[in-house]
Amino acid sequence: LSTGNALMDGKGGGGSFQVMSSCPWSAVSSAPWITIISGAAGAGSGIVSYSVQSLAQAQPSRAGTISVNGALVRIT
Repeated sequence: LSTGNALMDGKGGGGSFQVMSSCPWSAVSSAPWITIISGAAGAGSGIVSYSVQSLAQAQPSRAGTISVNGALVRIT
């Protein structure tokens, strides 16, 4: 993965990261306030794009992950 961490301010927003693989993979969010917009699955390299709700919508806290075949991107 091209990143291991993503820090969002209270307004939320979006981001993306690159998956570098020669195998099939899938991206799964651990929290309902993280939505995978595109690139939820692929075979080979690809881009996963996601959105994060604002902190007020994600109460009581905001710490989650996107897992890609066991590798984690931590989102806070």
